[in-house]
Amino acid sequence: MKYLIIFDGKSYLSNLLLLNIIVEKILSQKLSNEIILLCLNFEIIDSLYFKKENVSNIINLKGLKSIYSSLKELNSDKSKKIIINISSSNYIKLYLFFIKRIKNKYTPGTKINTTFSELDFNLNTTKQKSKYLVEYLSKTEIRKTNEYINWILTSSYNKKIDKIRYIYVLLDANFIEYKRKEIKILSEYISSKNTLKVIFSFYNYNKTKVNNFFKSIDLNIKSKILTNKFLTSDKNFKVNLLYNSKIFITDDEVYHFFSIEKSVEAILLKKEDNNKINQKLLEDNLSYLN
Repeated sequence: MKYLIIFDGKSYLSNLLLLNIIVEKILSQKLSNEIILLCLNFEIIDSLYFKKENVSNIINLKGLKSIYSSLKELNSDKSKKIIINISSSNYIKLYLFFIKRIKNKYTPGTKINTTFSELDFNLNTTKQKSKYLVEYLSKTEIRKTNEYINWILTSSYNKKIDKIRYIYVLLDANFIEYKRKEIKILSEYISSKNTLKVIFSFYNYNKTKVNNFFKSIDLNIKSKILTNKFLTSDKNFKVNLLYNSKIFITDDEVYHFFSIEKSVEAILLKKEDNNKINQKLLEDNLSYLN
């Protein structure tokens, strides 16, 4: 059986978690099922809740040429298809109209039945998703990464990571130009805490943007940076660093969700220029940190 899952970047976290549950449910059948993921104007990458090797093929739908070629490829296949649409795009409804040999179709707002009968929620809801989620983390890799982090720190005459009081900040490098006021608030707060340090990491890493960011921040927070060895880090480093932090500050909704699941104190900042919202979040949450 072929499963066609349609995914886009809108409501990204909610849809990503639902994708995780659906893919794992299909895989748990241990049958020779083929999973094809169609991504509309969005390129999905490996993350805490998605692993490319779990799907047979990823088709990126960007423009008429890719749409035409994907329809040609899908319709040349004689097998029956189950469509699971977790995209809210109206274009996808038209796209699905041209796919042949559809056995069943599930779309947002409809109950997942038959194959997914024990999943007691609708496609467009998030209720009880945590119960079914699978995290793509290796305990061995987490442990090895922790050892490597401690080696880096102790080599620089620091304590091990779990013995240091620090704030971990993970930001999108494409939006750090909007975070100057937020960093100023953090700087004012952290400068009054003698033993509190800060570690920065960035995703969508851009060396020029990150260098400009560090040039723009004041000496109060520069003097509190524990190390710059983790400016760009994979998920094993990020998980280790947020696990051991006193508080985790990020604009990444996936890592924020993960941290809340693990009972780590966390603040989710808006990516865009929402200084008033972000400032209130920081002021309210940092005030409780000793």
